[in-house]
Amino acid sequence: MKEILLIMLICVFSFSFGQNRKERKSIAKNQIVNLKGGTLLVRLSSKKQIIELLKEKGYPKKAAYYKKQQEETNKEIIKAFNQYKFGKKLFFYSHFSDSIKKGKLNSVTFFNDSLEQVSLTLDTNGFFIAAIGDLPKNYDYEISDSVAVKNKKKGLSTKKDYQGGSNLSVKSLYIMDKNLTVLEKPFPFYQRYHPMILTTLTTEEVVEKLNEKLVEFYEK
Repeated sequence: MKEILLIMLICVFSFSFGQNRKERKSIAKNQIVNLKGGTLLVRLSSKKQIIELLKEKGYPKKAAYYKKQQEETNKEIIKAFNQYKFGKKLFFYSHFSDSIKKGKLNSVTFFNDSLEQVSLTLDTNGFFIAAIGDLPKNYDYEISDSVAVKNKKKGLSTKKDYQGGSNLSVKSLYIMDKNLTVLEKPFPFYQRYHPMILTTLTTEEVVEKLNEKLVEFYEK
């Protein structure tokens, strides 16, 4: 009797897992189609709060320094996104994040790669957010191909998990939905700056690699 119950539980679990996997794949396919026909909004850090605080505390020179440094960084990011060929793209500053999350798009200033302000109407399902920073810890990703091959020969996992509680941060370019929630696999939602130990990619290379992943997934 126990054996029968165990078999039934295994069957139910397998069916549920298969259904969830199929559902995630369907969601990811819809998302990639929406992204292809929609717009990728690239979030740039403005450091607005820090700059304003420095001014309030009587440090105008430091405020000006931080502002200039961030402007230079943002220009480099904008230039790097010339490698994004998958669809349309626009840019916005991070202090508008809350407005986007609340759906108040009319109050957000968008601009193109020539730093020209753009007026547009966005379909709520037709835009996604790209950001650069540390990935949330509740995800898993594939380790490098060379390590994966070695692990497979040893019978080890080809996945590397980082669940909450780890101090490890993984700088990446990643994609979120309109609610600023990071997308999930099988959607190719991120590209790391450090794909392997002692390997660091430029932002241009990161954008190019993510673009390749998006194209490949769209064409599957």
